Amino acid sequence: MDDEITMWNAWESKLKEFEKWRTEKVKRCLNRYWLFLGREFIKEVPVAEFDQEKLCLDIGCGPGAILCPIVKDRFYVGIGIDPIISSSLKILKRRTQEEMLPVHITRGVGEYLPFKNSCVHIVLMSGVLDHTLDPCQVIGEIHRVLSKHGILLIVSGIVLEKSKDFSDRTHLHHFTIRDLYDLLNKDKFSIKRIRLIYGMPPLPHPLWLVSGALMRYAPRLYNLLGRLFLNPQVAIITSTS
Repeated sequence: MDDEITMWNAWESKLKEFEKWRTEKVKRCLNRYWLFLGREFIKEVPVAEFDQEKLCLDIGCGPGAILCPIVKDRFYVGIGIDPIISSSLKILKRRTQEEMLPVHITRGVGEYLPFKNSCVHIVLMSGVLDHTLDPCQVIGEIHRVLSKHGILLIVSGIVLEKSKDFSDRTHLHHFTIRDLYDLLNKDKFSIKRIRLIYGMPPLPHPLWLVSGALMRYAPRLYNLLGRLFLNPQVAIITSTS
């Protein structure tokens, strides 16, 4: 219990900063890229069977851009969990009410999932793992709540190699593909599929302006050009418990 209180206090200290970062104009301009990643992520989610209810847990659900389409089109009962009570969750609540979607929303963090063992059929984490305070604990909690042969789908930013100069106000960690493998293998997840999303590497001025514009306004082209440079930026990982 003391560890959980400590975790909440740590998150509380970051919420205002994260909200400020998310509403900055330059970050809002990245919405097209995030929507592109979301659509690619949703393609990886299998359709639930009709003969029984399947629970889909979205950790760090935000406004439900991932969870709502999956519940609506893949026939899951959704559970959204997020540490931030803000306009994002209000948007999600309003959307689920208007569209009468079977989505339940709760406040929480991935390090302490308020669910019993083996009760969830699929877990989603899109752009969340590198924001968590303790990624190892998050993966362990996911393994605990997933049913036998349950599916974990992760979207995570990746780097080719670790940098001592890495600094970001909201990303607390940065992962290589090997780091993600090690995290999942520690809790005996079996990795079934990895899809890489590419992007332009750092370019000299003024070419970086072109790269930034492509990322914001033509993310699919940004991805295709990134393949030419063999510069993976995001991994979409499907694994089973």
